[in-house]
Amino acid sequence: EHSSTSAGQSSTVVVDTTVQGFGDIDIGGSTDATGLFLVTWTPFQLIIVVARADVMCRTYAVGGLLGATTNLAVQIGCGSGVATSRTAGPGERWAVVWTEDSAAGCLGGNIAFAVIASHGAVVQSRVAIDTSVLNNDSFPDVAGDGTTFLATWQRGASAPRDIMGAVIGPSGAGFAKLSASLNLTQLEPGAPLAGDQRGARIEWDGCRYAYGYLEGTTPRPFLATLALD
Repeated sequence: EHSSTSAGQSSTVVVDTTVQGFGDIDIGGSTDATGLFLVTWTPFQLIIVVARADVMCRTYAVGGLLGATTNLAVQIGCGSGVATSRTAGPGERWAVVWTEDSAAGCLGGNIAFAVIASHGAVVQSRVAIDTSVLNNDSFPDVAGDGTTFLATWQRGASAPRDIMGAVIGPSGAGFAKLSASLNLTQLEPGAPLAGDQRGARIEWDGCRYAYGYLEGTTPRPFLATLALD
């Protein structure tokens, strides 16, 4: 229990009681003051001496009430990076992105996503964003307004690395990748191509996106903004 103005506003809960290892965790909130959050995490287990991670999520309500646990992806490999859009936005949906192996033996890295409604229902199950073999995609992040999202990730395990992006949005009864995989390193206006960019993080302010990253052999932080037409 943590200090707060009221006991109902503050509580500690165990999100996953399974006795196993965990690789990553992230959380997104809501913008309509419902007090709902989405928690995502990547439990893993050893299967024939190889770590195999799942992607799990469940809602959390202020006061300590947890929703049902949902498995978004099963045995995605050794990759365990997961990210959730910071808020559900006006569209009241969260996007979740994560890393998967692109080949057996913990090789490479692909990016996939799912979309969750603010009450916890899966409105779009797993969809691959980029499955190019052995591109070593990692460090995914995502932001948006609850209807349209922009996912970013790092391409390459060593220099020179690039920052990639893709638009996620409504398609038919669900959601899909609506753009090609964009090399944001090359699209950046008024800047020479960098030798090495990595570790992007992205956020949305209600109008445009801003993504930050580290650049160069002696890393410096950079920030770029963009708007979707």
